[in-house]
Amino acid sequence: MKPWVKLLTSIFVVCASGTLAHAQERGETVRDRARPDYDPDGIRLGAFGVFPKLGVDVVYDDNIRAVEKDSPVYRDDTFFFIKPEVKIESDWSRHELNAGALARIARYDESDNLDFEDYEVWVDGGLNMRDSKLTAKARSSRLNEPLSSPNFRPNALSPTRYDKNDLGLRYRFAPNRFFAQLQLDWTRLDFKPQTVIILDEAGNPRGTEVSNDDRDRDLTQIRLRTGYKVSPGAGVFVEGRYFDIDYRIKDPDQIRNRILQDQDGYDLVVGSELDLSGVTVGEFYVGYRNIDYASRRFESQDGLLIGASIDWNITRLTTITLGVDQRLRGSTVDGINDSPPPPTIASSGIQELLFSLAADHELRRNIILTLELQSRNEDFLNITREDDVFSARFGAEYSLNRRWGINAGYIYQERDSNYKNSPDFNVQTFEINRLYLGVVGKI
Repeated sequence: MKPWVKLLTSIFVVCASGTLAHAQERGETVRDRARPDYDPDGIRLGAFGVFPKLGVDVVYDDNIRAVEKDSPVYRDDTFFFIKPEVKIESDWSRHELNAGALARIARYDESDNLDFEDYEVWVDGGLNMRDSKLTAKARSSRLNEPLSSPNFRPNALSPTRYDKNDLGLRYRFAPNRFFAQLQLDWTRLDFKPQTVIILDEAGNPRGTEVSNDDRDRDLTQIRLRTGYKVSPGAGVFVEGRYFDIDYRIKDPDQIRNRILQDQDGYDLVVGSELDLSGVTVGEFYVGYRNIDYASRRFESQDGLLIGASIDWNITRLTTITLGVDQRLRGSTVDGINDSPPPPTIASSGIQELLFSLAADHELRRNIILTLELQSRNEDFLNITREDDVFSARFGAEYSLNRRWGINAGYIYQERDSNYKNSPDFNVQTFEINRLYLGVVGKI
């Protein structure tokens, strides 16, 4: 970790640790605590509350295309970030039903080819029965891929647009100290065509539309967890997971110089669920992962699997959140393997290991300070590329009253790749600095 980040973290924690004597509500964090003097009233519709919100930020970005500073396309810009949102939440005593919609609209001052409009709509709910709970969720999104993504085409004129649809179902049965939980998740990704710059036969640049159909895929995951409550505040569990990544395009002639591989695999983990008087809540686990490919070009992958998600309320005014996550993502990155042939192949996926640390501190009842640190290692399977990504954010939220608020902050991000000096591959190594100032209106 960088020295200045360590220093900021130490200062933040020391300043936040002032009031250990305050009583702590079970499972309550600084972020989700009710603030009756500043929370919006919403609009009542029978047993439902409707909560509209509109945020507008002004953002300065010193590296909008996420490239090295000596790149000919390196430039800075300022943009408006507009975020309308509405949530509908039930007020039932036993069951719940919620829905919502939001949009994220960016308008650049000079680089209007990077303008985008994202949206998401969702619905979720839960049925609480005597010894069990059934929850379901559905979400549909139109998103854009960040230019800082390793899959982004460096010669593209605009962000990569894609649709993402998610369905999820979870059933938990806990008649006594024994518990069992079954979870099903399905995601469909559909990438849209985009315009890229290429050189014609005379060496002149021209725009041409390319298809991203080779990136379209379905992700399915099934989880079964069984465990035992050793005490009211701690439980141990064993979990098995099966996952499948299925690329929907099967004709190699339609794929740009690569054959993307269908793959499936499984995880076996053991871990613990914690709820220590509501002060420390979360879970951690360790286990084994195995990945197999439909093609014999790629060898099976296996290895250690770790994960954690823990909220620690060190005082009533300060919450520390620790996260560790290993996940598998699709990839359309080319690279080299250790032994030809072939010397150049497509990576079959990205094995990602993520460490995150966040601190929320209630400086005053209407002022929340946030510090987030994230370190991510991306191992590109079947090729020799490996990237390290680091990001940090410091932000402040100031609620003026129930209707209005102000937020401001700073974001830093960097990517470092072992391919950065390779002339054969377009690899983005970069540093990004962002400053933002915004206003939020709520009903």
